[in-house]
Amino acid sequence: MEEYFENERRKMVRSLEAAGLLKNDRIKEALLKVPREKFIPAAIRKYAYADTRLPISGLTQAISSPRTIVVVTEALNPLPGEKVLEIGTGSGYHAAVICEIVRHGGAPGHVYSIEIVPELVDVAKRNLNETGYSEGITVVHGDGFNGYANAAPYDRIFSTAFAPSVPKRLVDQLKANAVLVILLQNCALPSAVKTVCIAKKLSDGRIRFEQTSPLPRWE
Repeated sequence: MEEYFENERRKMVRSLEAAGLLKNDRIKEALLKVPREKFIPAAIRKYAYADTRLPISGLTQAISSPRTIVVVTEALNPLPGEKVLEIGTGSGYHAAVICEIVRHGGAPGHVYSIEIVPELVDVAKRNLNETGYSEGITVVHGDGFNGYANAAPYDRIFSTAFAPSVPKRLVDQLKANAVLVILLQNCALPSAVKTVCIAKKLSDGRIRFEQTSPLPRWE
């Protein structure tokens, strides 16, 4: 079964590269290392590498599709040694991918991840412990859009939980010249348009929006 999942992992990466979404070698290496199936409930584990969102532990929450994770991580562009804040831990998979990058080669990077659903905090901690990522990831229960001031400031902050606008508290917890990536959803519009928003905090505290791109339909 392990060989099956390894083959599926490689197929997923090739598909994302062919689609022109996966370009960063650091992200590619992380995707090839992190066993996504270990973050999926056993009953649906065989679909771990399908290009779709999957439910987590019988709850209404879901693990993001591989494409969404790649789009957000490419925009975030984390580097070895950086301190990263994740909004919405889910099952812990995305945090593990980021952890592989920021701790690459023994770099002292760390991921802080906030989850609002108490049951998922326990699920994520268990998954991360079983896959060997717990040392590089701190999972905290709370409202992610308030950030996590205890470990601020951060080199990168990202969220795959949708927000109507960029939360000021997250901006306040960025270092100067640091990057924030967040998924925005304008519920006031009939189509509830979703976009990937990339913002940079300048040295004077202002925010410069460097890119706002449509989120593909597969989310």
